[in-house]
Amino acid sequence: MCISLWRDERASFAGEFVRFDGARMNPKPIARDELPVYFGGESMPALRRVAKYDNGWLGSNLSPAENGEKIATLREMFIRNGRDPNQLRVMMMPGVAHFSPDHLGR
Repeated sequence: MCISLWRDERASFAGEFVRFDGARMNPKPIARDELPVYFGGESMPALRRVAKYDNGWLGSNLSPAENGEKIATLREMFIRNGRDPNQLRVMMMPGVAHFSPDHLGR
């Protein structure tokens, strides 16, 4: 949905909760076809959305081990959806309870 708004002069979409026809959005991003879209969330439904629709995941308040598990799960989901797991982009917001300077290397 968003990619079409950013790329095309006019965009249409019909989903379960959103519907529009001939919508315009300006100004358009410079990198229209490469603009990363990030979804946050650590639940399985959130990860499924990332693997199906987006190329970025924003993880929050997880330990390094938990981050690694989520990233491995996302890579597997990308493959199952016929997508290149190397296209997955990740941004992390470590929580203070799980973070120390020693974690930077991991």
